[in-house]
Amino acid sequence: MRNRGHGLPDIDSHSLRMRKLYIYILVQDLKDNTEYINYSRYSRVIGWLWDILSNFDISDKAAFLQFVTGIYYKEIYMKLIYICRHF
Repeated sequence: MRNRGHGLPDIDSHSLRMRKLYIYILVQDLKDNTEYINYSRYSRVIGWLWDILSNFDISDKAAFLQFVTGIYYKEIYMKLIYICRHF
């Protein structure tokens, strides 16, 4: 990311693709590991939830993940980038 003098860093296309992939993996992991009570993965309402979530943009998916997990995704993403660069 570069800062062009206006205070906000620019996100290059590689970084954006990495974030989108990271969010996709987190959403897929949530879907694969959700335990349902009085519902199943094949319930109509649950299908609607995953369909709606799949249509969210990256920031809405990140907000949803933060809401249901209590984890701010950017903190984990930055730690992952740090680990990848140093090992």
